Amino acid sequence: MSRRIVRWLITLSVALVALFATFSSAAAAPRAADTPPSNNTRLERAYKIEQQSLREMERRFQQASAQADDVAKLIARFKQHGVDTAPLERALAAFRSRIAEAHHQWEMARDVLAAHAGFDAQGHVTDARQAGATVLKAHNHLAQARATIELAARQLRAAVAAFLRAHHP
Repeated sequence: MSRRIVRWLITLSVALVALFATFSSAAAAPRAADTPPSNNTRLERAYKIEQQSLREMERRFQQASAQADDVAKLIARFKQHGVDTAPLERALAAFRSRIAEAHHQWEMARDVLAAHAGFDAQGHVTDARQAGATVLKAHNHLAQARATIELAARQLRAAVAAFLRAHHP
């Protein structure tokens, strides 16, 4: 009886060792899904993201224009009541000036992306070095435009709020 148990334990041990050896080699093998995307794939994805950011910035410029129009209407209403709106007018002029600066940065990004140096017409990488430079230039121009718009909007909102606090009891 003990021989039977010993044989059975030896057989079980060998089977477990074989099973673990198979599992450990399978676990150590690299999986295709874990391989990172190629540098070209990353550049193509970044290029598409910058193109999308360019389109989103157009929407921000439309919002900025609507915001300026609203403040201009507010100024007109206060002027009808004889209120001195010079501080608000200066804030609006500064806002419009900053939006023009941001639009210039946006145009530079648009031109860089339109030239698509390092990319073909479908957005596929043809020269990785040029493609990287293209994505970086466009990103930097758009980041500058975005920061300028956000700062201008905050400053205009603060100026309007201060003006309204000063002129409403």
